[in-house]
This record gives sequence, structure tokens and C-alpha cells, in this order.
Amino acid sequence: MSTDDVFENQDRFVFISYCRDDNGFPAQSSGWVTTFDKNLDTYVRKRLKGGGKLKCWRDERYLSPHEVLDEALERQVKSSDFMVCVVSDNYMESKYCMMEVSLFHQHLGQRLYVGEKMRIFKALINNIPLKEQKPEILQRSTGYNFYDEGERDRRYPTQFRLEFGGNYSNLLYQNIDKLARDIKELFNIIEQNARTQLPPNNSPPKTKCVYLAETTSDLNEERELIRHKLEQSGYQVFPSRDKLLPRDSSLDDTIGTYLEQCIFSIHLVGHLYGFIPEANTHSVMEIEGRLAAKHSQSYRDFSWLVCMKEGLDIKDERQKQFVEFLQNTAYVIETNLVENWETEIYRRLNPTNIINLQPINITGYNQRQVYLVYDNTDIDNVNVVRNYLGQQQRLKVLEFPFPRDDSDNIFQLRRNHKEYLKSCDALIIYWGNAEESWVTAKLRELLKEHGFRSSPIPNVALCLSEPSLALKRNYQTEYVSSVISGFEVVSSADLATFIGRIV
Repeated sequence: MSTDDVFENQDRFVFISYCRDDNGFPAQSSGWVTTFDKNLDTYVRKRLKGGGKLKCWRDERYLSPHEVLDEALERQVKSSDFMVCVVSDNYMESKYCMMEVSLFHQHLGQRLYVGEKMRIFKALINNIPLKEQKPEILQRSTGYNFYDEGERDRRYPTQFRLEFGGNYSNLLYQNIDKLARDIKELFNIIEQNARTQLPPNNSPPKTKCVYLAETTSDLNEERELIRHKLEQSGYQVFPSRDKLLPRDSSLDDTIGTYLEQCIFSIHLVGHLYGFIPEANTHSVMEIEGRLAAKHSQSYRDFSWLVCMKEGLDIKDERQKQFVEFLQNTAYVIETNLVENWETEIYRRLNPTNIINLQPINITGYNQRQVYLVYDNTDIDNVNVVRNYLGQQQRLKVLEFPFPRDDSDNIFQLRRNHKEYLKSCDALIIYWGNAEESWVTAKLRELLKEHGFRSSPIPNVALCLSEPSLALKRNYQTEYVSSVISGFEVVSSADLATFIGRIV
């Protein structure tokens, strides 16, 4: 359970996400959103019987098109338990509103859902069909209509407003009260879940708990050695020696419960595939690995490490596929020295004690290394960027198209990829024909490598190229410092600005 779910003596927030144009231009004190916010806050407090634990919050500034979300606003989004989106055509066209929803979703991860309920609520002020609502996450609930449903044939039916009086005024209050009631019910469920899931007072802190995955017979001795050293260092290791993992349908839930209590998991992988439980098609080791991967995507304070020996002779096709999954997803250390595994584990568990390792100097001291990453579908399109970089005397371009096939040298290519991420001075991710999932995977890899450099990669750029799609133009991520426009023509000005930061 995350500490975000339990704040006994702190205020909790409902973040109101809205487009300022729906409240007047500039924001008016008597605008629709102002009225909605004020009354929702009142009704929520009333529903909670004056407890004052839950408050509505919205940003009352008007952001001009060139401004970005500041740190204070990001902190408020991340500190909120719920989000209410005031959905309209203006809202869906606002990149700031899209960023707020995306940030809230990314921060909560799996905790966005509580049973069958979601922490994002919708207040619709335009008649927008469900399939047209953006971002896509909003299509997962029906929402609350704050307009005359008798005018469903109109895109902009009459809104419920106080100034219209009569039934429209009453319906505004009724719908706000319904929304407040549902927020209160979900709030109570979260609080009740938190009370029942709190660990006993004598439990170790999460930072001292490590999940040590099962392994096969060829690595049992190494696993026991690592367990012994972890326990000697004061860590609680799950599962404990006297509690084996179940072999029935409760396996996944049991592993998930352990991972929730840990900040780190360790997976020792050899050439054998391992035990397959009843009514399952995957080995216990693969189930653990895939659950750890999923957990790491939802909780940024959780990381995992895969330890393998070099030159594994893998004959089982299932194990080959599992190892490839690990190579694509996890940080993998391949060495025949168990001491190196232990060193890597210690570094991950004690990030403040990491020695400032010097990056591998592939090209000498006089050049800065720029790593150019692109999908093999863009091997021809990337020439413009490659040639431009190659003309800069003080730059050395590291590159290879990321492979998709099952060629014999794929593991070596992936090892090169990791070494380049560790040693480069700058990174350019070229996004042309690749799917969005490919770009997301490349950006996630940056997080894995940060713990193994003397410092994060200081300059990261995303070069956006044809085809020109809306999802590219609106793509937002906190992991890049520059965006290079490559639609129709690659911007030499953007490239020059980026290079100027390196040399």
C-alpha cells in the first residue's frame, strides 16, 4: 500500500481540471467553473460531515499558449486523490488539460482504479459522444451531464446555470450533490482499504524489504548466498525461508502482495525454464518477472534487477523468449562472478553510496558522444539527422537501428545499447514510423540507466518526423529536455540549439 493513500492529519484534494475559456476570458469570479468549484467543495464537506479532510482545488490562473505546467501545479496534481474534469470541446483542445490528466494517470498508475471505480470523474458541459472524448481514459466512465438532456441532438445544449434560474438552477445543485456523494463514497472505500491493509507497527519500513524471486536448481546456491547477505545487512527478504510460494491460483496475488511491500526485486536467471504450476502456461520465474515488470511501470520507487551468467546455452524456446523479454524490459547484468551481482544489488539498494563511475570512453577525450536511437523502419529517414551530426567535428555519433528480429546477435546489440546509454553525453530519439509504444519503451529505459551513471544523461531530445500524427504533435513527456521538429523538413535551428548545449 502506498503512503499516498493514508494521511491521517493532512488535507486531501479533489483537483478540478478545466479549460479557462469555459469560465470566461480571462477567468471570471462568477464563471461556470467558479460556481461549480465553490458548490462542489461545499457539498463534499457536507457529505463528509464537516470533517474537512477533502478539499477542492483548481488553478485560477490563465496560462498563455507558450507557458508550461510549473512545478507547483505538478505537485498539486500528484498530491490529489481525485480529479474532476470539466469536459467540453475547449477542454479537449487544451494541451494543458490533456497534460494534467496524463500526469494524474501516470502518477497513480494502478491505484487510479479502486475496484470497478476510477478516481477521475467527468462533468460534461457539452454533448460530446463517449467515443470522441479525450484523452482516451475519459471514455471509461459515463460522467455527469450538466446540460439539458432533452437537447441531445445539439452539440451545445443549454447548460445548467444559476443565472437561468428555475429548473436549470435546481438541476445544477442536484448534479453537483450526486458527484459529491460518489466522491465521498469512493473516498470512504479508499480509507477503509487503507486501514485494513496497514502493516503492523513492528513491520520493517518498505525501504528495507526486498523480493528475491525463485530460481532453478543451477542457481540455488547463489540465491541462498544473496539472501544470507541481504539478511545480514538488515533487509527482510520475501518470500521468507519457511514460506514457499503457493502453486495454485493464488500465486499471482501472493507475489503481488509481496511486491507491494518491497522497493526492489532480484531475479536470478539461468538456462533452465523452471517449474510450471498447475493450470498455468508460464513458469513461476516468468510469472514473477512479468509481475515485477508491471509493478515497476506503476510505482517509480520500485526497481528490479535481473542477474544472468554470460554465454548461457539456452535450448528451451520458452526460456529464450523469457530472456528476450527480460532484455527488453529490465536492467540485466550478465557476468559469471557472483560478486559482481552483489555489487550491483548493493548499488541499487544504496543509491547515495554509488561511486561516481567514469563513463566508458569509447571515442577519446576530444569528442562528445551523441547516441542516435531509431527504429529499423526509419533507417533511411534518419539520414538527415545523422549527416548533420556527422558534420560537427566535436561530436561522435553512436548508433544502430534497434532490432526487431530474432537474429543471433540481438543480445550483443542490446548490450551495446546499454553501454551507449551509460556512456553518452547526449541522446536523440528519432520518432518517425515507429509505434508510440516503441518511444515509450525507449524513454523508460532512461530511468533504468540513471542509477548506473555518475549522473543522468544531461541532454535528451525527441526528434519528431513524418508521418505527422496528432499524438506526436501533442506528445508530452518529462524525460526529454528538447523537442526537434522534423515534420516535412528537419529543423536545423532546433538541432543547432541542441548541439550548442553539448559542445
